[in-house]
Amino acid sequence: PTGILEEKEVDIFEATDPTGPPKYYVPIAWTAKLVQQALEERKISAPNQHGAVIRELCDYRRKLAELLGFDRTSFPLL
Repeated sequence: PTGILEEKEVDIFEATDPTGPPKYYVPIAWTAKLVQQALEERKISAPNQHGAVIRELCDYRRKLAELLGFDRTSFPLL
C-alpha cells in the first residue's frame, strides 16, 4: 500500500473485476457515494450544489478517460 488508502480500501480496489470499469473509476465511485451521503445527511444544503459537485466529478472522470486514450493512440515517429 502507498499509505493513501486504508488496508480495507486496498483489498476492495484489488478485488475489482478486471473486466468491469477501469480501476481509476473506483475512487471516483466512492467519492460520488460520499457526495450522495452528504446530501442525504443534509451536509450539502441544496440539491443544485450536489448536482454541481457530481458534474465536476463526471468531468474529472471524462478527462481521465481521455488521458488514458492517449496511451492507446499510435503516433508515427518522424
